[in-house]
Amino acid sequence: MYPKLKSKQRAVAEALVDPEDTRSVSELCKDFDISRTTFYNWQHDSEFMGYVECLVDHYTTSIIPKAWKQIGKKVDEGNMEAIRMLLEVKGKLQKESAVNNNNVVIFTGEDEIPK
Repeated sequence: MYPKLKSKQRAVAEALVDPEDTRSVSELCKDFDISRTTFYNWQHDSEFMGYVECLVDHYTTSIIPKAWKQIGKKVDEGNMEAIRMLLEVKGKLQKESAVNNNNVVIFTGEDEIPK
């Protein structure tokens, strides 16, 4: 996958998506011995950016269970933002005022209650 990428490009991409890597662009360029121009050119390279997106997708997919656990804990604590988020994700919270076949509609406070 992404056969045209050089090992240095792969290493930079992996550093970019590593949430524990807090280096600045300047520091990354220095550490990987590349110019800032090269770094920014790579950001316009579809192969490089495709690899970055693939890494991000892999990482974010792997942490979804952790996120759900944290949301569940906040819901158990009565955190309204977590409750709202959970209901929105599950399609149980409508942001627009509506009445459909006697269904219950929850208003988020952003909506105006129909008269």
